Amino acid sequence: MKKLIFILLGMVMMVSCTNTSTTDENSSSEQAQAGQMAPGEKQAFLLESLDGGTYTYVKLKEGNKEFWGAITARPLESDKKYYYRGSLWMRDFKSEALDRVFDSILFIEYFGEESLAASMEMTSPHGGTTAEDHTKTDKADGLTIRHKEGEITLAQLFANKQEYSGKEVTVRGDVVKILRDI
Repeated sequence: MKKLIFILLGMVMMVSCTNTSTTDENSSSEQAQAGQMAPGEKQAFLLESLDGGTYTYVKLKEGNKEFWGAITARPLESDKKYYYRGSLWMRDFKSEALDRVFDSILFIEYFGEESLAASMEMTSPHGGTTAEDHTKTDKADGLTIRHKEGEITLAQLFANKQEYSGKEVTVRGDVVKILRDI
């Protein structure tokens, strides 16, 4: 149970935090302006990777700096260029699976052989989602959704963005599926 809570907390932190990388921002922003990479995305060479169960720990070299990162578990090829976008730096992080403490490690939001900009399919001109995207979800089997008076669906919220712009909204929901092995 502790492990599940830690994984969920890590995922929330990865989604909600911004990149605090101290590597050379100028070169990556120049490449992003040239349309080669997404904002905040960088390139690095993979020097080493270690399988740590839930995570693959990667030793990366960007320019003259070497650092460790953590990505979702997968096999990788060393001495190859990868694109990445970091999310959260952690100091003195202990990997239970490796029984190792990393002085500092970057939890990586995106890690791939091609640029995030090239690999993601944009659903709207600004790269976000549209109201139609929220109506194309699978329905959970046997789930009955009951709305209280005054509540609206997410599809209605996204379809009427202007009406709710600048207002605080509360989202209520139920967990309908858990994927424990991701």
